[in-house]
Amino acid sequence: MEKEEFKALQKALKLKNYQICQVFGKTLRTIVSYRTGTQEIPNDLANLLMFLTWLNNEKPELWEKGKKLFFLGVGKERKEVNL
Repeated sequence: MEKEEFKALQKALKLKNYQICQVFGKTLRTIVSYRTGTQEIPNDLANLLMFLTWLNNEKPELWEKGKKLFFLGVGKERKEVNL
């Protein structure tokens, strides 16, 4: 995810903790490379899912926008993402 997208997401959610946005972006790369199998779900993925759950519950008006930002960086790997 680009730096401008991080800032846009942070501003939209009025987050003071930039680390949440960093987890969001870092986990994007984890999910793209993640394969189902015997591997356990990475902690970053669990953190992202908790963040997305919060976003869906507390900021429903931003949920669709957040999903668009999330998938923007996935590109051709989108089919491999399973949330």
